[in-house]
Amino acid sequence: NPSLSISTDKQIYKCFSCGAGGNVFTFVSNFEKISFVESVSKVAEISGYKLDIDVDDFKTSVDPKKQAMYKVLNETIKFTMYQLNSSKASLIKSYLNDRGINNELISMFEIGYNDDDDELYKFLKAKGYQEEDMVSTNVVRINESGAHDVFFKRITFPIHDISGNPVGFTARSMMENTSKYINTTETPLFIKGNTVYNYHRARPYAKQSGSLIIVEGVTDVIAFAKAKVYNVVATLGTACTLKQISTMKNACNKLVFCYDGDSAGQNATFKAAKLALSAKADVRIISNKSLLDPDEIIKKHGQEALLNMLSKELTWLEFCFEYYLKMYNLELYSEKKEFVQKMMEEINQSNDEFDKQNFTHRLTSLTGFKLNEFEKKPQTKSVYKKPVFKNALEGRKTAERLVLSSMLVSPEAI
Repeated sequence: NPSLSISTDKQIYKCFSCGAGGNVFTFVSNFEKISFVESVSKVAEISGYKLDIDVDDFKTSVDPKKQAMYKVLNETIKFTMYQLNSSKASLIKSYLNDRGINNELISMFEIGYNDDDDELYKFLKAKGYQEEDMVSTNVVRINESGAHDVFFKRITFPIHDISGNPVGFTARSMMENTSKYINTTETPLFIKGNTVYNYHRARPYAKQSGSLIIVEGVTDVIAFAKAKVYNVVATLGTACTLKQISTMKNACNKLVFCYDGDSAGQNATFKAAKLALSAKADVRIISNKSLLDPDEIIKKHGQEALLNMLSKELTWLEFCFEYYLKMYNLELYSEKKEFVQKMMEEINQSNDEFDKQNFTHRLTSLTGFKLNEFEKKPQTKSVYKKPVFKNALEGRKTAERLVLSSMLVSPEAI
């Protein structure tokens, strides 16, 4: 890329396009996706330099039990991907293609298929893997009739940890009268509340773009990939946890929630975003008024509609205004009072004085209640400081925005 600058004198590089930079060791580490210690060893090998130390002494020891489980899961991924390309899975492949999941996406997300007749178990057994490890990874279960595949007649979507190691699967059934999607049960490798789907792929894109988009499920992530948006992860459901928030913040501090637009999705957005705010994240919410999930939006309205929706980010207070307005009937005094109390709780927690003024003014215009704008403590004269504008034009623009925001919510203001 023309934006990449390399200084041979200083022995460093800097890319002004994506922000990456460092020395030869960080370059090899990032490019090869290996640890820093491994990159030192690689550079020494390339340059013919003999190291005085044993690099293996610095490698993190891996639990042999977990290592065996990783091998089983990696073998399962290879087997299911191979099966998807077999002649007997041609209808399954066509189904994926019809949904816009082409070969590139299949390869990127390592999508596979496992038929019936316990073919995966037979394959793993023939390869010499232990039944104990197959059961521990939840790809095989054993009952009174013997060993059987857990994910049979299902399309498989592998789940990885933050380092890119496989830890489990989400699998879609191709049969009627059965659960449409099932996940790997909790194992020594997979704890749903600790896992963020697609994190290992999305992290570099999040760092480059400055934001991380959070969706509900695997197919939502793939839908965004269809539209060439790759800084997307999934919480594998709507019950987002503080551990997941912490993991996602490590990739980027700006977290953009894009859950479904239905009632369940909006309730989940409120809870997850509150959790992210408590972790000091910069929170934004995508306004999805379509009641469709991302994949359905593409199917009905095309990729442009999804990208257009992405451009409609709401701040936390904007989202709260919309969220609480749906919950309360402002024709009733008691509900209008509770609406104001809920909103003032959120407004008073904001650190942005302009937002405090704006949303308190909106509340006053909407409800007719006269509110003390930023009253927090009796001993404090006023938390709010009048903004100092650089010139009259800037002040005028700000005043116009306040007037327009009031007109949007109040017939009286109009």
